[in-house]
Order: sequence, then structure tokens, then C-alpha cells
Amino acid sequence: MAQAVERRWRGRGADERKAERRAQLLTAALQVYSERGFRHSSVKAVCDAAGLTERYFYESFANSEDMLVAVASASLQYMVGELRAKCEVVPRNERLRTILTNYYGMLREQPAHARAFLVEIRGISPIVDEYLETAVETFAELIVDAPLDRLSRIDRMVAIGAVGAILNIALDWIINDFTTPIEEVVEAACRLGTILETMGRAS
Repeated sequence: MAQAVERRWRGRGADERKAERRAQLLTAALQVYSERGFRHSSVKAVCDAAGLTERYFYESFANSEDMLVAVASASLQYMVGELRAKCEVVPRNERLRTILTNYYGMLREQPAHARAFLVEIRGISPIVDEYLETAVETFAELIVDAPLDRLSRIDRMVAIGAVGAILNIALDWIINDFTTPIEEVVEAACRLGTILETMGRAS
């Protein structure tokens, strides 16, 4: 009977405590990666920032790349949620510019974060590159406002290409220390995004 009852400590179950430790590590990794960049951040540095021992790291993550993908995915989900919320209060014809203005604004407000998760993340490993492909698809669906699988094969390729270009505008802006006025950056991206808006209306 005792074995069938989940052991609890301070009113919390083992799964709940594990989830809390994972959240601590993700928060710490976001801070450490933003400050140092992934390539200069060790597992120990993340664990020290989280106030946990390394054994708890491997309780939730297979390796550093696994954690990087988890942190980047959580950041992407948060960003997309924020951008969707912004779109809900503007007319349809202002949706694209609202997304891009707020997206580039987020990057400029958190330059270290932008460098860590857009610039330095590239070419780390196949699993991270796979995440980046998923991120492009997620951003494309946000702008198109429809699942990509509703598009024709040609339109899907165009959508992925256009979003890749929008992200490359962001990369160039970050690498050049945000010197170009954000209004010009948004205008350039809007010219590409207009193609995606048309796809969304058609689907």
C-alpha cells in the first residue's frame, strides 16, 4: 500500500518537484546563455545559476544541446503568444505590421537574448538546426495565420523562404548593433510578409 502512494515532501509530489527543478534550470539557462552565449556556457554554470547540482540537470536533459532547444522553444512559444495577443486588438489590415514591429522591438529591447537565440545558436548541432527549421515554420504560420499544411507545396516553399528572409533581416540588424532605424527594418520585412498575408487569405 505504501509503495502505491506517491511519496510527498513538504506537500509536493516527486513529479511536481522535478518540474520545479526543470523550470529553475530553464530560467537559469536563459540568463546564462544571454550573458555568455551558449558556446561559453557550461552545464555547471547553468546549475550554479539555478542553485542545483548537476545530477538534477541530467534528470531533465540529455545534454547541453537538449537544454538549449528547450530554452529556445520556450522563448519562441512566449514570443508567438505575445505577438498573437497584439494582433487581436488591431484590424486585419494592420496585422502584419503589428507582428513585425513588435517582433523587431522585442529583439532590440533584449539584444543579448537576440544574439544568443538568433545569431550564436546556428551551426551548433543537427538537433539545434532541426529546432531552427521548426521555428521558421512556427513563425511562418503566425504570419500566414494558417497551418502550413493547408498551403500548396509551392506556396509552402515560398512561405518558408519569405520567413527565412525576414529572419535574415533580423540577423543583419542584430550583427550591425541595431543601427538601422526600426521603421526601415519593419518596412523591408513587410514587403516580404505581404506575400504571406495573401497566402493566409487564400487558405
